[in-house]
Amino acid sequence: MKNSNDTVDRERRSSLLWILFSFTFLSAFPLNSKAQAATRLGPRRLLKRALEDIIRNRPAAEQIGSIYLAAHPDEEDFDRLAGDLIDSSFEGDSEILRQRISAQRVRDFANEDVTIVDGWVLARVEARVCALMHIL
Repeated sequence: MKNSNDTVDRERRSSLLWILFSFTFLSAFPLNSKAQAATRLGPRRLLKRALEDIIRNRPAAEQIGSIYLAAHPDEEDFDRLAGDLIDSSFEGDSEILRQRISAQRVRDFANEDVTIVDGWVLARVEARVCALMHIL
C-alpha cells in the first residue's frame, strides 16, 4: 500500500526536475538584448559601432590610423589592434569601451608606451583605436 509521503516525494522530485530542466534550458539562450546583439553581430561590428559612438571625428581618426599603420604595417590586424580593448565578454557597450581605452591610455603614458603620429605624441592605445577606425 502506498502512503501519502511517497506521493508527496514523487511530486516534489518531479517538480524539482522540472525546475532544473527549465533553468538549464533557459540558460542556453541569452536573455538580454546586448548579449543577443553580441551573438548576432560578432566582435568586429560590435567594436565598430561602439567606436563610432566614441569617436567624434571619424575622418580625422581614420587619417591618423592610416599614418600609424603606414609606420607599423605589422599591426594591421584586427585581433592585434583590438586585443587590449575587447575580449569574448564584450557586448558592444560604448561606455565600457571608453573606460577601457581611458585606463589603457593612462597605463601607456605611465609605461612610456607612446608613438609619434604626424607630430603628435599619442598613447599606443590612441593610435591603435585610430588604426581600428581605419580598417573597420
